Amino acid sequence: MIGVVEVGTGLAEILQCAGIDRSDGVPKADIMHICFPYSEQFAGATGASFIVIHSTVPIGTTSNCDEDAAHSSVRGKHPHLTEGIKAFVKFLGGKRAEEVTSHFSTLGIETITTKKPENIEAMKLWGTEIYREAILLNKHIRQYREKHEIDFDIAYTLANKTCNDGYTKLEHSEFTKYVLRYVRGPIGGHCLEPNRLMLNQ
Repeated sequence: MIGVVEVGTGLAEILQCAGIDRSDGVPKADIMHICFPYSEQFAGATGASFIVIHSTVPIGTTSNCDEDAAHSSVRGKHPHLTEGIKAFVKFLGGKRAEEVTSHFSTLGIETITTKKPENIEAMKLWGTEIYREAILLNKHIRQYREKHEIDFDIAYTLANKTCNDGYTKLEHSEFTKYVLRYVRGPIGGHCLEPNRLMLNQ
């Protein structure tokens, strides 16, 4: 496990494998889990027979790293990603993706595989972009509220909560919406804007 910040720490805890910082040097391994922003130069130095990239990367990165490499997005709420990894279906993409599914399925984590890592790279980037757009809409509605003196809690929060409740009762959860707390200022976080830029690469 290379990279021991939020993603790497969570995965290392679940898989019960050693996690090291990339500055500590890269040991030989059968499977190398990469959990930091990928660089082509580093991938060439891993020496692993099978690489699984868990970092969010531009589409095509995994295949450029190694034609047999796999990509697996990590979903959850920062900084407590261990719970998210356990709760969400784990997607893995790559020619050899099925070889690593047992590491997760034996821990009770459901997995879905695809032969193309680009599918999973795109899934992660578009997932965060949908969230980013939902935040922008939240801010836009808040600005509209201030201009027209409407009740934001009714027009947005309660409207969406009760809408979600209704569609859930009707067994149409595909129509549920984000219900976000308004936060002043620009969009924060360390991934939303960089991920948006990755989509255009």
